[in-house]
Amino acid sequence: MPMRAAKSLAHEKRDLTQKAIQKAAKKVFFQKGYANATIAEIAKLAGVAKGSIYLHFQTKDDLYLSLMLPILKEIKRSISGLKESVEQGRCKTGKEIVEGFYEHYQRLYRFDPDGIRIVQAFQLGDMITAMSKQKQEELTMIARENFQISRSIFSCAMERKIITRMDIPQLVDVFWATFIGVVQLEESKLRLTGKNHFDDTLRSAFGILAKGLSTD
Repeated sequence: MPMRAAKSLAHEKRDLTQKAIQKAAKKVFFQKGYANATIAEIAKLAGVAKGSIYLHFQTKDDLYLSLMLPILKEIKRSISGLKESVEQGRCKTGKEIVEGFYEHYQRLYRFDPDGIRIVQAFQLGDMITAMSKQKQEELTMIARENFQISRSIFSCAMERKIITRMDIPQLVDVFWATFIGVVQLEESKLRLTGKNHFDDTLRSAFGILAKGLSTD
């Protein structure tokens, strides 16, 4: 086998192993919580040796962070697009800005539902206190960036007087809490009824926010 082909095969195998580890880690973290989950349990579920996990992730912190990073990066990409639309005047009314947030959150959920659940579990379980100081700082930096982008959107809208002036950090928190709350509620109802009303409920929630915030 040519060296290039062998390297490609080895890379593909490594990638598949890493994905299997991350898939198993999601299940164990959901079942046990971050603090109680062990690398040994994750390795067993993934069908790999415990030592294999450390070839891909140095610590349990690194493994958990790898599950969160794709959705955190997507949040930044998506919300940055909305910020650009607002600053360039493509969103002309308060209603359009709130609609933009609705579309942003809808895209996030469709991009990686498991990633949203990981972030949700992380926040609800106060898992950050169980992580190393370095990883806490890394996560805080990413979250702060995304928070600042949302703040700038609302600041711009308030300067243009198209949404009601109010405490911006609280407003950012309300929008995120609305999204996470709808995810939790509708996934709970889905397990009971088999019916998925996530989109309708999210649209209704942000429609109510639009009516309360828009000045036009």
